Amino acid sequence: MAAVALGLCFPLVAGAIVITTADGNGADGYAGSLFPTPFENDEHIKVKSDRGSGGLHNKGYARFDLSSVSGPISAASLNLTLDIAPEVDAAPGETVGVDTLEVYGLNDGHADEAWVETQYGVLWADAPANDQASPNGLLPGEATFLGTFDLTSGVHAIGDTFTFSTAALAGFLQADTNDLVTLIFVRIDRSFAPAGFATKEHPSLAEPALDLTTATTTPTPTPVPTPSPSPSPGSAACPAVPLAGCRMPSKSFLMLADKEADGPGPKDKLLWKYLKGPAETQAAFGEPDFDTDYTLCVYDDFGLAIEAEVAGAGSCNGKPCWKAIGTKGYKFKDKATGQDGIFSILMKGDPANPKTKILVTGKDAGLPFVAGNPLLGAGGPIAVRLSNSTTSNCWGADFPPESVKKNSEEIFKAKTP
Repeated sequence: MAAVALGLCFPLVAGAIVITTADGNGADGYAGSLFPTPFENDEHIKVKSDRGSGGLHNKGYARFDLSSVSGPISAASLNLTLDIAPEVDAAPGETVGVDTLEVYGLNDGHADEAWVETQYGVLWADAPANDQASPNGLLPGEATFLGTFDLTSGVHAIGDTFTFSTAALAGFLQADTNDLVTLIFVRIDRSFAPAGFATKEHPSLAEPALDLTTATTTPTPTPVPTPSPSPSPGSAACPAVPLAGCRMPSKSFLMLADKEADGPGPKDKLLWKYLKGPAETQAAFGEPDFDTDYTLCVYDDFGLAIEAEVAGAGSCNGKPCWKAIGTKGYKFKDKATGQDGIFSILMKGDPANPKTKILVTGKDAGLPFVAGNPLLGAGGPIAVRLSNSTTSNCWGADFPPESVKKNSEEIFKAKTP
């Protein structure tokens, strides 16, 4: 497989800022009406106005930390990634296949702006501005209406990014005085099923993000040197055998999906989870927002099976590909999956506790799959290694044969422990 390297990078554009719910004091989740405590899981922002007899209603919340924004905000858009498909039916008198949602901003200075995100979101009784007696209402005078949007069955699907942008949203953000902004989502049409968006805890989909414009400048191309590969940690190429001495997690999961069992193609998927790894500082990950390249290597009993390289720095969809996560790690996102099919990378360490988390996702025809039956040779252990070009560190997971849950020509799944 050919190595991928970027010859140009674009420095962060002054005035072009992306802020997600994973940044700073951000938070996201939803509140459910029938339970005194949250339920289900923390991967979704669910929004629902129930038309069934149970009366289960959900209101969604997303908080953004604007402390990194300087200068007046002239334009803003909110990006949400669908992780629950729009409902295909409708209540009597409503449009079939259309979910209608309203967006509100919690008024600046509200007493509950620093609401606490529990494991699953925010409690119904504690949700800011929530009219607890209403399936989709908010308390008068506590929130500002910012607009309405529709999600349409057959048009919007799971994994799609939906963009909401109004002058009211930009004006609301510009008027903020304390660097905390909460957006609230309520469902107008009555439904059996909720609308749903990915949160920052979702394992593979992007969390809510604000794209802000405070000024207009033209990025200047800057040369990036292409490193010379060598088969060792501190390199951006996979060696013939798995690297030894890598940090290993307490839990790991690997999923590969060759949708048509034909090698690279649309709808292919890759997901690797590295969970509860040894304590790490941000420095252990190098500086991928500057010059550290990363390589993911997957080995089966025949040798190197998959090699995916992602260059440091770079511009993806007009924005920096890599971004620091405070002082704990880095994240990468490329919607075009232009580097060996890799869509996202999350590397987040904890210097004091063994809680390091690494998530790598990839999709579509850029993934360097080789058609086979089974997809991976599983007579021996499957090994995953992630290394970079500027440090001697590497991270990995080994999956013995007994950990393999499925291995066909279309899908491979393994989990430890």
